[in-house]
Amino acid sequence: EKDFQQFGKDVCSRVVTLEDSRKALVGSLK
Repeated sequence: EKDFQQFGKDVCSRVVTLEDSRKALVGSLK
């Protein structure tokens, strides 16, 4: 249970980081 929650948090933070970098990339193209 605890390991699964930690895994979920890790994935969430990775997705957020990916979104941020994607937005930055799109912003730099405009």
